[in-house]
Formats: sequence, C-alpha cells, structure tokens
Amino acid sequence: MTAALQPAHPAATTADMPRMRKKADLPSKTCAHCGRPFSWRRKWSRVWDEVRYCSDACRSGRMPKAATGNSGN
Repeated sequence: MTAALQPAHPAATTADMPRMRKKADLPSKTCAHCGRPFSWRRKWSRVWDEVRYCSDACRSGRMPKAATGNSGN
C-alpha cells in the first residue's frame, strides 16, 4: 500500500511571491506625541496619511512625552 505523498501546497515560483522590501526602504513618520520615528506597517496601508502616533499608548496619551537631552544619568 504505497501512495505518493502530495505536498501540502504546490511550490510557489518567484513570480507568484511578492517582493520583500528592506525596512530602510519603507516610508517613515515622527510620532506626534513622543517624537520618535516609526515606519510604515502593512495594517496602516489604507490609512497611512491619517496615522500620527507610533502606538496606542501614545495615541491615548498614557506614555509621558520624550524628554529632550541625554536619557539616563
């Protein structure tokens, strides 16, 4: 009882797969609350022009604003 094993899904060719992008090639913005830079994310693709904050915490104002100058000592 020998059966040929079928792959779970056919092998995709390079023409079928989307091109990978380097993080440095993605657009970025500066957070309106903390001032840190953040990069484009796929989930923001439709609303990128409206995105102003890097996280939900910054959007709700829970995080303190970034201090200017040297952090630490």
